[in-house]
Amino acid sequence: MLLATVVGGYAVRGLFTGAIADELSAVDGKRDIYQLFSKALRSLEQSHPSQTTELRSTLKKDLKLRP
Repeated sequence: MLLATVVGGYAVRGLFTGAIADELSAVDGKRDIYQLFSKALRSLEQSHPSQTTELRSTLKKDLKLRP
């Protein structure tokens, strides 16, 4: 487990990458990127409640990925 120092504690590296990868592997063309992020966030919060993720975006339109 690789830890990174962040303000207020430590972050476990790679946790969110795995969670979002799971969501990306199951894209259906109906959910937008924000919905994928939210579902990955919820699964991460259940398994590692001390981890906090952040989303920054400049998108003006929905981004839906094709299967």
